[in-house]
Amino acid sequence: DNTVYVDDTGHESVRCCRADGFGIQKLRKLGIYAAIVTSEEKGPVYSRARKLGLELFYGIEDKRDWFLNFVNFHAKEIAFVGNDINDLELLKVVDFPFIVPDAEPALLHHGFNLLARKGGCGAVREVCDLIADAYEKASNPIVTAYPINFPIKSNTISQSAAEKYQLDPIPPWMLS
Repeated sequence: DNTVYVDDTGHESVRCCRADGFGIQKLRKLGIYAAIVTSEEKGPVYSRARKLGLELFYGIEDKRDWFLNFVNFHAKEIAFVGNDINDLELLKVVDFPFIVPDAEPALLHHGFNLLARKGGCGAVREVCDLIADAYEKASNPIVTAYPINFPIKSNTISQSAAEKYQLDPIPPWMLS
């Protein structure tokens, strides 16, 4: 959901679905890593990521470049949910691309997996349930359970890349 609420002081807020948190918990129990990648600056997404205990990568304008150069997973191991044109190139390279029904119309004609729930209305929970169900049913799961750890190729990140991609500290739950 690309809706932003702005009060008279300029404070922004966004619509979220509490059910998404239960989906994230389900993935975490299975050892499946989840994160938020956004072109937005901190703001409301930062608060939501903290509440859910998710790694947040913000200010990422070119998500495909970021993924291909700095993420230590193969495309066949990634599910990605997109909703706007800046998600298109990354959606094209991951093996499990999902879009929400209220996505930018330009995304609707690429054969991506179309979710039933809109952004901000449980789409994250829907994807989490699909992944968890497939993982639990498959003898050879579509995703690999990793020990929960930071998936960035730390040995390849230069100071300029760290600044460019504004990497946040690892959330406390990931350190345990």
